[in-house]
Amino acid sequence: LKEKNPQATPAEIQAKLDKHFLLTITSTGAGAGVTAAIPAVGFVTGAAAVGVESLAFLDAATFYAVASAYLRGVDISNPERRKSIVLLSVVGSEGTPLATATMGTDSTIALLTRASTPKLSDLNKKMFNFAMKRISKSIRLAWLGKLMPLGIGAVLGSVANRKIGNNLIDHVAETLGPLPTSF
Repeated sequence: LKEKNPQATPAEIQAKLDKHFLLTITSTGAGAGVTAAIPAVGFVTGAAAVGVESLAFLDAATFYAVASAYLRGVDISNPERRKSIVLLSVVGSEGTPLATATMGTDSTIALLTRASTPKLSDLNKKMFNFAMKRISKSIRLAWLGKLMPLGIGAVLGSVANRKIGNNLIDHVAETLGPLPTSF
């Protein structure tokens, strides 16, 4: 995006990332929901499609969170740091107290830029358990909605993914803080 828009500010690039992320996950959610409408094999095909779509959603969310951190100047070369970015983005402000207590810092961005790999690894284990408890209910509801017949699953799939995506965008902004004014 930066190469195609060399004069763009970080905020403009973030807006393009937001738009692309929402478009991607909304269309994959609708696509998974459409498969449930196929006569005679709708449920089986729909269940398989929802599984694949869930992986696509996670991939898009991971890319979005890491790219958003990169725009804020976070070094994303460390795998543990990338995991922390994604996990903190998933849980949002609810995970900040856990992160700051574990790491002994009052700033999430400071944690992501200065923490050592062993400390990040310890945090990631705690955050993963917290994230799974927090998001499991919404994932189950979205999964069931996408399996509804007669095209209802397509509507529910796109709406559910868009809602979860908007929440993730908000969590990324809360967790990572404001964007710099320039690169």
